[in-house]
Amino acid sequence: MAGRKGAIAFGLVYIPVELFTATQDDAVRFNQLAKDSMKRVRYVKTCPDCQRELKPDDIVKGYQYEKGKYVVVDDAELDAIKTDADRAMKIVQFSDMADVPPLYFEKPYQVVAQAGGEKALELLRRAMVDEGKIAIGTTVMGNSETPIALIPHDDDLVM
Repeated sequence: MAGRKGAIAFGLVYIPVELFTATQDDAVRFNQLAKDSMKRVRYVKTCPDCQRELKPDDIVKGYQYEKGKYVVVDDAELDAIKTDADRAMKIVQFSDMADVPPLYFEKPYQVVAQAGGEKALELLRRAMVDEGKIAIGTTVMGNSETPIALIPHDDDLVM
């Protein structure tokens, strides 16, 4: 399973890393059913002009630059305009673990060094353990900036 590639950045340090989901979502999920037939309710996307059902390949993303006028962009183009800085986890400060209550943590990711970043990542993790610190920063997840904490856990670093 491939992870999300990026980097940890602070000062002049840039460590290439990859993120992997560290937990499995075991939440119970329910489907909506039509009461009479007990069939699953479908959400159909249709063309507003011809009313035909659209498949995922029939749908594109567009930026509205003027009412009713769009520039179409695809995922590859959106990814291409992201800079390495957009993909980086920017460390803003180091804090004591006790200063950040766990109730702020949502979804953990295991941080794994990419080729060439192993020693630097281990040095960062070991320094954080020795000093009893976690790193606080930001990264871009999807299209929005998200606050993060990098936390040493056993022999790993977790975001």
